[in-house]
Amino acid sequence: MKVKKTKIDGKSVIINELSVRDVLYVIDQIKDISSEGITVADLNGEKFDNVIEVISRVVEFDDKDFDIRDLAFSDIDILYDAFSEVNASFLARAKQMSGLILGTPPPKLMGESS
Repeated sequence: MKVKKTKIDGKSVIINELSVRDVLYVIDQIKDISSEGITVADLNGEKFDNVIEVISRVVEFDDKDFDIRDLAFSDIDILYDAFSEVNASFLARAKQMSGLILGTPPPKLMGESS
C-alpha cells in the first residue's frame, strides 16, 4: 500500500492508500448518512463521528488528540492533494464507476477499438 507523509502546522500527517475494506466501509457510512440526511446539529453527533472514523482510516496524525474540525480549509487542500496522489488508482476507478452509474460509458482503454 502507498503512503504519503506531509506536515500541517508543523505536525506530521500520514495519508494511507485505501483498501477495499476501507472503501466498503465508506460506502456503508455514506449510504447511512445519505438515506437519513445530515443537519448542522449532526456536526457534533454520531453521524459526524462516523465521518471522522472514515477519515481516520486514511489519515493519521502524530498528535492523537488532534481534532480534524480544527483544520483550516487550506490544510484540507494539503490533505486532499496527498490523498489524491496516494489513491490515484481508486479515484480513477471511482470516476469510471460514476460514469456507469450515471449512464455515461467509461473511457476507452488504450488500443481498444470504437
